[in-house]
Amino acid sequence: MARHEVEALLSKYPREVREVVAAARAYLKRVLPDIDESVDRSTGLIGYSYGPGYKGLVCTLILSRTGVKLGIVRGAELPDPKGLMAGRGKVHRHVQLSSVADLKRSGLMPLLKRALRAWRTRAPTALALAIVAFAPPRLTGQDTGVGALSELGARCERLAPLWPVPLCDPVVLVDPAESC
Repeated sequence: MARHEVEALLSKYPREVREVVAAARAYLKRVLPDIDESVDRSTGLIGYSYGPGYKGLVCTLILSRTGVKLGIVRGAELPDPKGLMAGRGKVHRHVQLSSVADLKRSGLMPLLKRALRAWRTRAPTALALAIVAFAPPRLTGQDTGVGALSELGARCERLAPLWPVPLCDPVVLVDPAESC
C-alpha cells in the first residue's frame, strides 16, 4: 500500500490516535505474515487481508477521533478467554486500543492467530482463485508451459506456509474459466 494513502487518512486524526495506529500497523504486520494492507478513507478503516474483497479480510483498524478499534472479522465465532473483544454484533467483534500499551495485552496475539486460523479454514477456495486472479496474464490464457506453471507454483509456495492444507494444484488452476 502506498504510504501517502495512510498519511492522508491519518492526517485528520489526533496525534494520540496516529501513534496507536502506527504501532498497531507494525504489530499486525509482525503477527500476520505477508498480510496485505488497504485503506478505505471514506470509512476511516485500514483492512488487513490475504485476498481480494471481503472474503480475504482477517481484521481491520477502525479509526475515530477518540481511539482505535481492532476489528476481528467473524470474531463472534472465536473463543476469547481473556475477554478482550467487545461488541454485540452477530458476526464481528473488536478490541479497543486506547494506547500503544494495549497491544501488549495478554491474549491479543493468540486471538489474532485464532482469527487467522479461522480465516484459513473458511477461505481455501477464495485464496486459490485470488492467486489466479492476480496471476500474470500469460497464466490465464492457453500457456501451459513450464514457465507459466512454475510462476503459479511459486505463488502457491509463497502462501503455502499460511495454509493447513495443500494450497493449489497449478495444473488445475492454469485455466481459471474451467476451475470456477
